[in-house]
Amino acid sequence: MRKRVWGFCLTVLFCLMVYVPAFAAAPISIYVNDQKLAPDVDPYITSGRTMLPVRAVLEPLGAVFAWDSKTQTVTIQKGAKKVLLVINKKQATINGVKYSLDAPAVIKEGRTFVPLRFVAESFDANVNWNGAEKTVRITPNAGSGGKKIVTGYYYDANSLESLSGNLDTITDTVHFSYNLNAQGRVEERPFFSQGFELARRNNMGIEMLVFANNREQLKALMSNAAMQQTVINDIYNFLQTRGFDGVNLDFEYIDSTQAAEFVDFVKSLRNKLGTKYTISLSLPAKSSDRQYWYDGYDYKALATVADRIMVMAYDQHYKGGEPGPVAGNDWVEEVINYMLPMIPGEKFQLGLGIYGYDWPETGAGRTILVHDARNLAAAKGLEIIKDPTSGVSCFNYWDDNGMLRQVWFEDASSVRTKLELVKKYNLAGIAIWRLGIIPQDIWEVISEGSGN
Repeated sequence: MRKRVWGFCLTVLFCLMVYVPAFAAAPISIYVNDQKLAPDVDPYITSGRTMLPVRAVLEPLGAVFAWDSKTQTVTIQKGAKKVLLVINKKQATINGVKYSLDAPAVIKEGRTFVPLRFVAESFDANVNWNGAEKTVRITPNAGSGGKKIVTGYYYDANSLESLSGNLDTITDTVHFSYNLNAQGRVEERPFFSQGFELARRNNMGIEMLVFANNREQLKALMSNAAMQQTVINDIYNFLQTRGFDGVNLDFEYIDSTQAAEFVDFVKSLRNKLGTKYTISLSLPAKSSDRQYWYDGYDYKALATVADRIMVMAYDQHYKGGEPGPVAGNDWVEEVINYMLPMIPGEKFQLGLGIYGYDWPETGAGRTILVHDARNLAAAKGLEIIKDPTSGVSCFNYWDDNGMLRQVWFEDASSVRTKLELVKKYNLAGIAIWRLGIIPQDIWEVISEGSGN
């Protein structure tokens, strides 16, 4: 908590603007984390706002400040947090995410001022005005509102290392251990007992994941009440015998004509499990009504039944399609804006697919892990480019057969921006696909960005 607050203090630094009663009068005292500031120019009030010169806070707290006179842009940075404001523009960015401002940054008598409320809320801090004492206090958020859920999909034996190395960051796990078999029964794959026991010892929530992606099989299931009851009973039995806290359904390719049937299935599952067990859903990301191939998911109705919804905001571009970002930051924000009215923020977890694709000039691509993409670029002496529109890394190279290939992959910077989107829209947290493939520098970004 202290680190986050100092991060806030070191970013607000440029000047302070606080809404206060119009009758307040100088002198005004400013406290940052209970330390009183001593500016060389007294604070003053204008139009109900208290103004403080930037360097009164900037110098003692050590933030890095940059001014671009050509673009009239203020950059304030501490660690990985970067805030950009343009003079007289009611817009700012935090780690690449755009925000609208009630009041713009301004220059007055050679001093630059930025709106405190925007900066404080960006860094999980509170700003309080005490009219009797004529003081402004900047303090950390005493609640847990800054902490986010970090769900890790536990996929294979490699997931154990990710889990054990990030116990302070991961809040719960979803074990990819079950699928619907050809007979329409829930079948157990490897149980991953080590991961289960480690998660349990660290008081994490643990859900079993049931996977199905055969369109015809799912269509048959949604059409057969008896088959549904068998699947529900199988889930219930595994929950009891294995000791999971709940179940995650990853049913992909629900037929567009069976949205209501899928909702009824989840309701029947809820009736069987009651409140003893949790139900979460891994659902495809949708950014517009035009994506009719996802009409089999009534997101709003499903959200009323499930405890959490993991929106799989990746595969914007996939290995069978055209090259491009797996999840462009601009596209992810479109997904959030489209789906948030249907899924309450407190149930909405943004799915992060932390990997990439490598496409040939013609034909289907292949999945590539982040560290393999980095190593490939380094081995060929290539510069990794940051796409300005999507904020995702990419590069081109010639393979051993003389074919030009194109690689797009997530990195620490693009993940940091997605975490800022989670914060901007006050989502419940993230769901990481998947444990076992994520480089440590990205884990550090996740830890910092989730407040865990």
